[in-house]
Amino acid sequence: MFLGLTTEAADGTIIPGAAKSWTVSNDGLVYTFTLRDHTWSDGKPVTAQDFKMALERILKPETAAGYASLLYTIKGAEDYNTGKAGPEALAVKAIDDSTLEITLSGPAPYFIAQLAHYTAYPVPSHKIEELGKNWAKDSNMVSNGAFTLSEWTPNAQIRLEKNPQFYDAAKCIAG
Repeated sequence: MFLGLTTEAADGTIIPGAAKSWTVSNDGLVYTFTLRDHTWSDGKPVTAQDFKMALERILKPETAAGYASLLYTIKGAEDYNTGKAGPEALAVKAIDDSTLEITLSGPAPYFIAQLAHYTAYPVPSHKIEELGKNWAKDSNMVSNGAFTLSEWTPNAQIRLEKNPQFYDAAKCIAG
C-alpha cells in the first residue's frame, strides 16, 4: 500500500521507489532524493514534506514506535526520539515539493536499503492535517503504493484493490 523512497525488486535487490534518483555527498553523509512524479490514491501529489512528516512522526517520543531506532543513522534522530532535542534537531529537509535531503550522523552504506523498511514510508500530510488520528481509518486512508485499502475488519481480514493512481499501475497485477 505504501511506497518508500526505495523498495525491493522481486529478487530482493534495492531499487528506486518513490525516489526516482538520489545523490550522496563525497563524505557519505548527505543524501538528496528527487521524488518521482506520483500521487496519493486520492490524486494529491506525494511531496518531500510527506516523507519529512513521516520521519518526524515515527521518531516523536510520544509515538513510542518500536522500530524508531532503525532511523538513528539520521543526524539528530536519536536525540529527538529520546527527548533530548526537539524535531528541529532532525536533519531532514524538504527542499521543495520533489526534493528531500537527509543528513546522516556518520557514513552508513546500508542507508539506501534501510529506506525500504516501513519505518521510512511516507504519510499523507494533507490527510493527517485534515483528519488527525482518523486518517488511517478505512475510507479515509490513502496510499501511494500499488494497492489501496478497500476493507478492513480488525483481527479478521484486509481487502486491497489495485490503486489506479499508482505511477506504474499498468504493470501491477491485481487478483
